[in-house]
Amino acid sequence: MNARLESTYESESAAINATRIPVASAVFLLAIGGTGFVELFYRPHLAGLWLRFYAAEALVIGLPLLFRRRLVQQRRLDPAILLSWISVVALIHVYSLVAPTATMVAGYAVICIMTGASLLTWWSVTSQTCLVAASCLIFSGLILMKGESGLDTTLALFGVFAGGLISIQGNLYLDLHRRAILREALRSDDEAAITRALEEFARELNRGLRDDGVEDRVVQLARRALGSDWTLLLQGDGEDALRVTGGDGRLSTSIDNLKALDLRSNEMSFPEAEPDRELTIIDATDTDSSPLLARDWRGEILLAPLRHRDEQIGLLAAGLGDSSPSAHRLMRGIAQHAAIAIANSRLLDELRRASAMKSDFLATMSHELRTPLHVIMGYTEMLGDILDEGGDPEVLQIVRRLEQNERTLTDLIEGTLDAHRLEAGRNVVKLMPFEAVHLFEQVQRDARWLPRTPGVQLHWDLPREPVPMHSDPTKLKVIAKNLVGNALKFTKRGAVRVVAEHNRAAQTLALTISDSGPGIPQEEIPHIFEMFRQASPTASESSLAGVGLGLYIVREFALQLRGEVTVGASKAGGAQFRVELPLTLGTPAPVAAANRLVA
Repeated sequence: MNARLESTYESESAAINATRIPVASAVFLLAIGGTGFVELFYRPHLAGLWLRFYAAEALVIGLPLLFRRRLVQQRRLDPAILLSWISVVALIHVYSLVAPTATMVAGYAVICIMTGASLLTWWSVTSQTCLVAASCLIFSGLILMKGESGLDTTLALFGVFAGGLISIQGNLYLDLHRRAILREALRSDDEAAITRALEEFARELNRGLRDDGVEDRVVQLARRALGSDWTLLLQGDGEDALRVTGGDGRLSTSIDNLKALDLRSNEMSFPEAEPDRELTIIDATDTDSSPLLARDWRGEILLAPLRHRDEQIGLLAAGLGDSSPSAHRLMRGIAQHAAIAIANSRLLDELRRASAMKSDFLATMSHELRTPLHVIMGYTEMLGDILDEGGDPEVLQIVRRLEQNERTLTDLIEGTLDAHRLEAGRNVVKLMPFEAVHLFEQVQRDARWLPRTPGVQLHWDLPREPVPMHSDPTKLKVIAKNLVGNALKFTKRGAVRVVAEHNRAAQTLALTISDSGPGIPQEEIPHIFEMFRQASPTASESSLAGVGLGLYIVREFALQLRGEVTVGASKAGGAQFRVELPLTLGTPAPVAAANRLVA
């Protein structure tokens, strides 16, 4: 920091002095000119001599001004200004000898130059001291050359020395103040640079959090942010084992080979971080870690433990040939972000495994349940056919109820399989031409098996003319069946009305299902299409509530068919669902899986 401060202070001083030198030169020339005007008023016979000296002083002052750009580039502006003003002091004293002028007047001039220099220029105490020392020596030489003595001469000499000391003291305070401001500015710049680097590190790291290999991203981004020669990420896999899980940079051993090594073994020990320290700094020349590092590498090893929720989950190591406090602060910040990213990656992996297990369980159980259920349905249907030919009506009624519940259970299993395929992204759209009215008539026939409260009517209003479509008939059938079944399930009295409308102008088909049930609270509507979510049922309706897959499947299938589902209130006071689909589907929409964890 000190070396950087001195370098910055020097360059800043040169830049400021380059802008101030015209003003300073003008002030001094005006001051000298004003003094000469007063003197010529009283001694006009010295006009020629004074003009020659004034021209010499203007030339001395003007030379640094004339070549200031080159002097700034060569970092010689301050010495040039110092030499210029010492020359002016010498010319003033020579004029005092030649004119002649009172010694006290020359002393006033010296004091003005010393004081003005400390105020008009931004330079170091060393430069001001040199100016004061030279001015005092020149003034002392003037007194000796004139051979003057007495009270006035002594007071003049005392005044020059006192003025010089005061100007040095004032310059010292100004210099300390300027350095403090510059130091704070540099510190702020460093903190801003560290903040920007950490923001970039976190942004790039989080961008690839869902991808595999977060450890490699950590070391690559850390090395780029730090500008280090190499970085390593180490994590423990046992009580004494410490293994490399990511590495980047110039190392004597390949990363793949390092990942196979136990770095806590006696043959391949690695420097240990000090306990309870955010950062441990180790001189590489004092360690035995040469098998890991480049053979000719020398520098500092920064070790930062990766802690998450008071648990150390790893160790980040970086090798810098020339580190700095800024690099140390940046390393600590990187370690914190890396710990969070690695912990989140682990959590995401656990969620993926849990989601995969859940999906596998659902798929397996659905298939295992569907196989025996189909057998039961076959035997039940055969038994119903036998009873239809002359069996006991009460037994036949029981069998028909069995068939109804079997179909309900089958629909539940099919819904579970559809939800699993949607979540896994494997529910593809199969396009084919079909007739929509004929499809709805099939749904109408199947709807007699849907569970409903006795007395609830189901009315269908279908177009009289055929409505040809080019879409996925299976998905459209599931949409219609799920919406009709949902409306029947929650309607205790009244009727459910199904209306299909063909819009020739827009080339769309709209299916509206209205019921006279309890309706859906407004605050529940945003959630009813989520998986395993449905409107909160009342106590009397709880026995009819399903698992919350039907509306989820409706929305996902509608989105795949480039359609839209809306929910509102029906005229009968219940709920009204409306699905609008294009008649011709070109490219189907991708599987919508907002809740999917397994790709």
